[in-house]
Amino acid sequence: MAKPPPLVAAPPRENPIDRALGALSARDADLALRAAAGALKADLASPLALLATGMALAAMGQSADARSALELAVDRAADGGNLPVALAALAELHARGEDEGARVAAVTDAYGRGSPRLRAGAGAPPPSPREVSPLPATLSGAALLTEAQGALEYARASLEADRSARGDAPQVPAHSLFSLFSAAALRALVESVTVRLAATGETVVAEGTPGADLFVVARGEVEVLRAADGPGAAPLLLARLGAGAIFGEMAVLSRAPRAASVVADRPTLLLVLPLTELGGIAARSPEVGKVLAAFAQKRMVANLVRTSVLLRPLSAQERQALIERFAPRTFEQGATLIQQGREADGLHLVASGQVAVVRREGGENMVIARLGVGEVVGEVSLVFRRPSNASVVAEHPTLTLHLPRSRFLEIVREHPTLLAQLYALAVERDEETMDIASSDATDADDLVI
Repeated sequence: MAKPPPLVAAPPRENPIDRALGALSARDADLALRAAAGALKADLASPLALLATGMALAAMGQSADARSALELAVDRAADGGNLPVALAALAELHARGEDEGARVAAVTDAYGRGSPRLRAGAGAPPPSPREVSPLPATLSGAALLTEAQGALEYARASLEADRSARGDAPQVPAHSLFSLFSAAALRALVESVTVRLAATGETVVAEGTPGADLFVVARGEVEVLRAADGPGAAPLLLARLGAGAIFGEMAVLSRAPRAASVVADRPTLLLVLPLTELGGIAARSPEVGKVLAAFAQKRMVANLVRTSVLLRPLSAQERQALIERFAPRTFEQGATLIQQGREADGLHLVASGQVAVVRREGGENMVIARLGVGEVVGEVSLVFRRPSNASVVAEHPTLTLHLPRSRFLEIVREHPTLLAQLYALAVERDEETMDIASSDATDADDLVI
């Protein structure tokens, strides 16, 4: 019997919102409008189709129709529990000089902390876009605009009918970040939000560069990548983040370079909170700075609890209880965390940034190691109860979680497995430091001879 031919996987079908956002990235407003309006005709209640239609109309210079589409996008997204898309539409309106104070107030009143409309638990994920055809390629110019305007009229009538049938304003899910703010503070923050459209393959954040923005994925998907060791090695994929995900929050706490790159895996719509403007916002609403800092610190601690090698032997409950006894400390570039020849004042767990372990020998400084996020320093002095055999210096603005020496013994008595791990690490690092120091000294003598 003849062997059947191998099955060939069908190429992935591009959904209409991807097609519209991709066309907007390529500055093809006609194609974007055909795709977005086609998606809207298939689903008059789709806030994403309304948003993409509004962005396409704005790119074509159709201000009045763009405003109509974007306002409908705000209303549909807010009623449907999709706050990031509602904020993206508001930001697009604001960028075009539209005064939407009443809509901003309605959205922030609904989603701000303590709102009677908030319900517990996360909202249901948005439905997957249906595979629909864009409007025919033969449509262009006035005919294309007429078709899009007709879709908008039907969408407006659909919204009015739904609201009339429903009566009361719907309950909405709390947002993990934005619903931490009071309505007034959220209004102050929303005014600074901008929208960024990232094309497939575009680098949103580059590893090693300064960070000044916090991002929320309104729609799309990004990959979090870290450069691998060795030339030619492929980057390490750390995570994939989809709609609603938040990244870049460490910029709130530290000016350390980005610890990883973030690349759009498909056309992606991002909300951008420019932290360079945080000072001005906090001056008008002090709550904004406090809430953002607390949110970022909570996320930082959660990441360390999950990923730190030091904490890995402990149970999840033990990790959380232990990490809460550490206190955050910040160090500017060049600041000394631990001084060679002196006892360390405690244990430091690096939360952001990078430190160098430097030993001074014969008037020369030798870099023994460079340590980043999740690494611990100070354990040699604490475990062996002696002065440090090297200094630890911040190579970038660095944030650590610090456990004072006075509490170290108390904690290792409670967690003997932690003491065993720290002892093994201290022995290993102490031997490495002395081996490098003696090797460098021998090499130097050889050169003199």
